[in-house]
Amino acid sequence: MARKRIVGVGAVPACLAVVLLSLCLWGYAEGRAHVGPDLKHAGIVRQDDPLDSPADPLDEVDAATSGDGEDGAAPAEDRGDAPAAESEDAVDNDKLVRDLFLQFVSQDGAQTVNEVLGEGDLLGKFKKCTEALANSEDEALARENCVVIKSNAEHVYGEFFFMGQVSKYSFEVPTVTSKKPGLNPEIQDYAIDEEELEGSFSISFGCTAEAAGKLNPMSVRMKITPQTEVLVWLLKECGSGELKDLAIGYVNKADEMVSFAQKKLVVDALSVSTTLYLMLATEGAQLEFKPPVANSSDPGIASVNLRGAAKGGVLSPDPAYIEVQYQCKMRGRVTISLTLSAPPYDPTSVEWGKDCGGGV
Repeated sequence: MARKRIVGVGAVPACLAVVLLSLCLWGYAEGRAHVGPDLKHAGIVRQDDPLDSPADPLDEVDAATSGDGEDGAAPAEDRGDAPAAESEDAVDNDKLVRDLFLQFVSQDGAQTVNEVLGEGDLLGKFKKCTEALANSEDEALARENCVVIKSNAEHVYGEFFFMGQVSKYSFEVPTVTSKKPGLNPEIQDYAIDEEELEGSFSISFGCTAEAAGKLNPMSVRMKITPQTEVLVWLLKECGSGELKDLAIGYVNKADEMVSFAQKKLVVDALSVSTTLYLMLATEGAQLEFKPPVANSSDPGIASVNLRGAAKGGVLSPDPAYIEVQYQCKMRGRVTISLTLSAPPYDPTSVEWGKDCGGGV
């Protein structure tokens, strides 16, 4: 099985060997234009890289004695032999990589687009951010060199575009990994459109209280061709404390949205339900919330059920609606409470009154 390595992070002796070889072939290389970007850099993972293979001792002996043996063969440079051309497979592989563009899009108060890969090279901070920098204890250094996804963005959307037939590529569902406790990233909604020559996926971060208030590094790995993968690092900022961006209220009989902080609510005896709204105040922000929990202060007088967004969902500037249904069992008045949990923020609770009048 072919081994894989991060190209550009080879052993020092291998790098020196490349330098010496370049000096020997300087006369040949002089005046030749470099076509296309150099794909050998950290972040582009290649298979069958020659620097991975240990040198064969017999090859070293042959190289050292070439031209001095009994057959009298002259050294290659004296014979005027040109360096071996790149294999057709290698050229095709590099072209496939150059013809692919990848970007990450997040909603964190505004739409933020971070270009990841283009023209066969990592772009922007993705080219600078290494595992060591992403995991650095110096937060300022990590922020300076790595892309940071802000606390109010629960998803990042990956979009990639390519040229040529999809069958020439070897796309697989990307993998996302974090060793930090409290961060549970997952790849979701992976899809490829062969006709439009594009694909997409999303990364859900799964922040918990353990990751709150911290910069949490993670790696994203994506296979492009049989020989090439992309490996990048980024940081997720997980929120904590009160979710101050949350707006929660009810819809009154005039079909107006009223905040609980603006006016207290007492539901009259004739009303059998109340519609609540949940939303984030910051434009473009997104945050997942768990199924809300509703309770009655006295289930013997009235019980409650939830409809609509009762199974949880995603908070955004577009309101999510929950219908609270009441079932009065006897005369009286109860306090209804609803608790909303959107980790890693603290749960948010609201209360209002329900009058059951004469009951049912």
